[in-house]
Amino acid sequence: MTTSTRLSVDYGSLVLEDRAHSSIFTSPEIFEDELENIFTRGWVYVAHTSEVPEPGDYVTRWMGRVPVLLVRDEDGAVRLFVNRCRHRGNMVCQYERGNSMYFTCPYHGYTYSSRGDLVGIPRADAYGDAYREEVTGLALVPRMSVYRGFVFASLAPGEMTLEEHLGESCMRMIDLFCDASPAGEIELRAGVHRHSYGGNWKQIGMDGYHAQIVHESFFSVRQKRADVPRYQNRQRAEYGARDLGQGHAMLDMRFKGGTFGAILACRDKPWFPDYETSLERAHGAAWVGQVIGASGDPHLHVYPNLELIDSHVRVIHPLSVDQTVIYMYPALLKGAPDELNELRLRTHESFYGPASGGNPDDYEVFERTQLGMMGEVNPWIMLARGLDRQHVDYDDPSIPGTLLADGSDEITQRGQLMRWKADMMARRLGASA
Repeated sequence: MTTSTRLSVDYGSLVLEDRAHSSIFTSPEIFEDELENIFTRGWVYVAHTSEVPEPGDYVTRWMGRVPVLLVRDEDGAVRLFVNRCRHRGNMVCQYERGNSMYFTCPYHGYTYSSRGDLVGIPRADAYGDAYREEVTGLALVPRMSVYRGFVFASLAPGEMTLEEHLGESCMRMIDLFCDASPAGEIELRAGVHRHSYGGNWKQIGMDGYHAQIVHESFFSVRQKRADVPRYQNRQRAEYGARDLGQGHAMLDMRFKGGTFGAILACRDKPWFPDYETSLERAHGAAWVGQVIGASGDPHLHVYPNLELIDSHVRVIHPLSVDQTVIYMYPALLKGAPDELNELRLRTHESFYGPASGGNPDDYEVFERTQLGMMGEVNPWIMLARGLDRQHVDYDDPSIPGTLLADGSDEITQRGQLMRWKADMMARRLGASA
């Protein structure tokens, strides 16, 4: 769909090197362009293959406003369909997850196999052969590709491959998240925390500057219990922040234990040496030092809608310009000790659960920010922190050539919004990812 804003909005003027115009967070017209330019034409994260381990397993998800259905068919292949009956457009699957070899539209009973084939039309004698040839199976999503079990897709043809979209540095940090497992695999089978907030979807992501303020009470209690020094008055963070290119960004807490250090906290456990040895055997000692140093937490934003943070997979689903839903799937490490997976779950619940001590603070701040940005007397928001001290880092062999700054710097927001601007400008002119 082409909107009027695609002809009228000068996206190049809305995001500058050190600031962004608040209309990109508040304009319903710009939001409609985002759905087309980013969530239809670009690569977006959909689901993980571990969520559909057996033939007939399925999950339903969204790509922007488009409902999709991920199914493992009877032959074991993973397929991604538009969740829409080819007859009158009803969603053929109404449930979030389950197991079925067939999907029957609840409106007129059209039935499709797990391969997407149309296998049943009630009272089909009323239709001629031409109709049967035209009304075929479920529509496949045009592009789907998988990296380390993470399923990405695009609703439009394009030339950019998934690997090109992710880039080497981003893929390496996805590797770090998965390689905390001796099998190199995560499993999303521990349920999901679903949250929503009244704010724009772009507010999510890699802000290392806010934690000591927004989460002061949580970390104060935690630090008192652990008898560790407080950091509120420090001028610099103890970790870095990186722009990985293509809109991907991270808070670089490698060798700092990630946010909560669940793996490092287990070093004195009797099972830990065997776990560490199994990782080294699978992935190599040098890489495992980095994986353990980060506690398997790359604290990574994969543009536009995926984050790998602490021990969970976070999915961002924009509903409108000022309504966003967040899904958090705790990631279990296949082949890891049960004690470690349990600790990761309990740590996740303490900060991100519905009755947690940390994550609700973020949503409250996001909603207040959304309200504040409606006051467009001076419409610019500032993103200049650390601009003069960011630099290209060639020394890190895992992710060389990425932009590095202090962990409290706004390099991550700048990187994400520069990619956003490039997408909105390029696809406005007809280019496609």
